[in-house]
Amino acid sequence: MENDLLNFELEQPPITEAWIGGRFEPSLDGSRWDWRSVAKFLDCFDDLDIQETLPRYTPSARVRSRGEKIPKEIRLKVEPMFLRARTESRSRIVQVGENQLLEIQVRGSDSGYPGFTVLLNRFLESQRAFRNEFNVQSLIALELHYVDLVEVPISKFETDLRELFEGAPELPIKPFGQWNTVSWTMGLETPDVADPASVSVELVSVDATSMQFVLHWHRECRGFEDSEESIASRLRLSHNYLKSCFRTLCKQPVWDLFKPTK
Repeated sequence: MENDLLNFELEQPPITEAWIGGRFEPSLDGSRWDWRSVAKFLDCFDDLDIQETLPRYTPSARVRSRGEKIPKEIRLKVEPMFLRARTESRSRIVQVGENQLLEIQVRGSDSGYPGFTVLLNRFLESQRAFRNEFNVQSLIALELHYVDLVEVPISKFETDLRELFEGAPELPIKPFGQWNTVSWTMGLETPDVADPASVSVELVSVDATSMQFVLHWHRECRGFEDSEESIASRLRLSHNYLKSCFRTLCKQPVWDLFKPTK
């Protein structure tokens, strides 16, 4: 049964985004985190042409002194939360925070989704360069995250979400009347190691012909040996687990929408 949950291919997979994140023990030399060094580090990725800053708070404010009628806008000096570099199409993003690294993969309208193996290899390469640049210690936590966008035609929907997704709630019709948004989150029990995992499902859009659901899959990894072999092994384990949960969650009316080939 486990092989059945993993051994499938989809002509129209719903995945729109995936990322792997790593958190490191800081360097022992006591040096302060330097964002100029981060910008220089991101310049080393030849395929990432655009850099962006994600600040901790809004970089401007409006103030009014006594006697003034119109508030003046002032610029605030802000500390970044993350710097990121990306391709113009946003198909690949490398994001760096203080002792944090994210490798993000976004499905392109033309290029499609490269797949988990490409994401894993890119993360392994990025974390290797990250260690060399910032002299951090061991990698202490990993995260794997997937985002799916599922569009269900109204013709396949009979007012009961339980016909679409395993574990969906039963929604009362009366006395609450019609509804057009709902969300739920489920914790997932990992059978292999005690890693926290979850899935959240949200109905984000309804029109006359279809409904759109966004699915967020997440698994954290802790307690692994800090070697590339161990890191890759735990991430593959996490990927396979979330893949099997995805197959279990989607009931046949939804599963058929992805056009499985095997």
